[in-house]
Amino acid sequence: MSRASDATFAVMNECLRSGRPLSISLRIGLKLIACHVDSNWLVAGDFNLTRNADENSNGTLHQNLAELFNDPIHALAVIEIPLLDCLFTWSYHRAEPTLPRLDRVFFNNSFF
Repeated sequence: MSRASDATFAVMNECLRSGRPLSISLRIGLKLIACHVDSNWLVAGDFNLTRNADENSNGTLHQNLAELFNDPIHALAVIEIPLLDCLFTWSYHRAEPTLPRLDRVFFNNSFF
């Protein structure tokens, strides 16, 4: 429950490792919270994938993985909170690093 208002919401933290079956893990996680919480909810975490080529400093995109990531997001009609002060959330710490956006927060539209 929010201390600033009467709003209540459920929070789920997700961390997807590269080797886990993404579509199964993400779909189960999002659908579980969507089915069991009938009010406001959000999912935050390190999803370890980019949704489009703009989210990677070298412009590469694994199209099939991006589709597996985007499909449940679109199916559940969740909204992503945008980053306001940076483009990327992780670095490979190399001399010329690749910078991707891997960390995200999604919420359902019952907040409105």
